[in-house]
Amino acid sequence: MIGVAVLGVGGWGQNHARVLSQLRGEEIVSDVLIVDIDEKRAKTIARRFGHEWTTSYEEALKRDNIDAIIIATPTRLHYQHALMALEYDKHILVEKPLTETVEQALKVIRIAGDKKRLVMVGFLLRFSPAILKAREYCM
Repeated sequence: MIGVAVLGVGGWGQNHARVLSQLRGEEIVSDVLIVDIDEKRAKTIARRFGHEWTTSYEEALKRDNIDAIIIATPTRLHYQHALMALEYDKHILVEKPLTETVEQALKVIRIAGDKKRLVMVGFLLRFSPAILKAREYCM
């Protein structure tokens, strides 16, 4: 089982928090920590799904029970947050886009490879049956 922190729950991060609560129930995820600079939002989402919460990203990174970080912050922060997570040897899932530039993305990928950490980019809707069907009607 793994511990996961969700960084940013203003948008897509809320979906990750919900899914992680289901995975915790299936004994796939052991611990979930919600991290958001807005204390009220962090508390609300954490309570809704039965998770812990904090407003400190650094606190989340320092926790031994957190193995991976889901980064769902504004795009301009993805690069900085990804590098910080890798510095603490965490696996990362970053909501699209991975970074603002190709150069930044390549650096994240290189560092992750050097540290033997996983990097994934969230791109949920691309292969969604509903989206694929809608494309058929639009073409």
